Amino acid sequence: MALSVLDEKSKRPEEGGLAEVLGKSMGLWDAIHIYLAESYPGVENEWQFTSPKYGWIQRTRHKKRTILYMTPGRGSFVVSFCLGGKAVAAAEQSVLPEDILNEIRNARQYAEGRGVRVQVKRRADVDTVKKLVEIKMAN
Repeated sequence: MALSVLDEKSKRPEEGGLAEVLGKSMGLWDAIHIYLAESYPGVENEWQFTSPKYGWIQRTRHKKRTILYMTPGRGSFVVSFCLGGKAVAAAEQSVLPEDILNEIRNARQYAEGRGVRVQVKRRADVDTVKKLVEIKMAN
């Protein structure tokens, strides 16, 4: 089974189908998109089917820079980031939840940075995503 609940390559995600899958967390999905659009005018969201292992994910970019990836699940979703060295250092100085900081600390280091994933199920998770966006965009 793919990481994304939307795993059929031939079926491009649609707003109605996404709301059905996400259920109550659709409002959280929308809250992140509203925040990004208001904070970073010109953001673009693009659906991608990367592989059968991952299924459909949505990439959000500002100009040519990828900000985050959103992966729909049943009743929730995952927001993924790649944080460079400066962003990792800034995260350490922030008020992020300890579990997120531990994930950053323990993430494998790649040339483009460290990966962190946030499972979004409630409003507090949206606040964590916003903090990570701010850190990433400032660094």
